[in-house]
Amino acid sequence: MKRSDILRILLVCAILAPLVVIQTGPGAAPAWMNQRLAGVPLTVVATALWFLVMMSLTALFARQQTVADRISAARIAADGALADKKTGGQS
Repeated sequence: MKRSDILRILLVCAILAPLVVIQTGPGAAPAWMNQRLAGVPLTVVATALWFLVMMSLTALFARQQTVADRISAARIAADGALADKKTGGQS
């Protein structure tokens, strides 16, 4: 496991922590969460924003992994071509 993987896990845990606290019970949510924004409870707004952040992070992490996989594949192909060149194409 790389350092970037650990940082990703910590980031997701930090984003999940407030929702876990709010889910523990009705008295756990801060008083300002009982207010409304354009008739919509702030808990709903906060949950929707949390969902958007998590989906954005998922897309970002997937894109980063795809790029890393392509770089690895290119290196493997380059190493294979180099090995073929050294052995004269014989396996």
